[in-house]
Amino acid sequence: MKKIKTIHVAIGTQNPCKIQSVKSAFAKVFHSNLAQQKQQQQQDSHNTNVDVDVEYQLVYTSHNVSSNVNDQPIGDDETLLGAKNRAKSAFEKAMQLFGEEKEKAKAARNETIKNNNAAAADDDDDDDDDDDIVKYGPPDFGVGLEGGIEIKQGTGTCSRTSTDDNDNKDQELWCMAWMAIVGTNNFNCTICKHESSTFQTIPKNSNTNENETKHYKWGISKTASFQLPKPMSNMILNQKMELGHADDYLFNRVNSKHGSGTVGVLTNHLITRSDYYDHALVLALISFVWPEHY
Repeated sequence: MKKIKTIHVAIGTQNPCKIQSVKSAFAKVFHSNLAQQKQQQQQDSHNTNVDVDVEYQLVYTSHNVSSNVNDQPIGDDETLLGAKNRAKSAFEKAMQLFGEEKEKAKAARNETIKNNNAAAADDDDDDDDDDDIVKYGPPDFGVGLEGGIEIKQGTGTCSRTSTDDNDNKDQELWCMAWMAIVGTNNFNCTICKHESSTFQTIPKNSNTNENETKHYKWGISKTASFQLPKPMSNMILNQKMELGHADDYLFNRVNSKHGSGTVGVLTNHLITRSDYYDHALVLALISFVWPEHY
């Protein structure tokens, strides 16, 4: 008998580039561990003569949530706050939707039982049966990605022309982004732990105090940064344009932030926007790979 269990990742954006980055990073970090988990369960099933095959799958939902910071965050503090707000809001929204769908599913099941004049089953006998009603289950992770800019005084790396605005002639803008992942120390979140980790994961059906698994923990990281072209910097500083809009104007593109992004066009697509976030998201998962140290 095969049973599917999900590891639900709620993503605080509906931007396809960011979603792809999250999927890529989680797949890299969890893949080998999920394969080892499946192999161990098959061995345990063989040893106990119980024919139960549990397969863990990563599933993703995307949510249109607010960063609750300025449309164009400036500096590390504001950008990181935006990422954390998105992660937390995505987690909370996914939990709310799960609760609503679970109640609808229960009501529909009870109505079916009533119409068929069948005896109602005890809903409290097996929580997993209720979880299986809703496709993805409650969220295990919330993920937020927030791009921002840093303002630096002139480093001498950018030549100015007579057309530059003198108001900000000594300022340079550098592009960066912060990643924030919220989860817990429960079994689903720490199944990706390193093979040498000494952390004792707590199975969902354990009798251990649930508060130990519900304590939220964060994984945080920052991308590399790169200097923006001076004309683009002037648009952002003087005309208060968002980076994506300045990119579209300067390079005659449309909705570039949903495509390869500024990093894509500046590197001649050697690094796409998804690539740019990918490594940073893997780094943000370190606290779940080595949970005993974070």
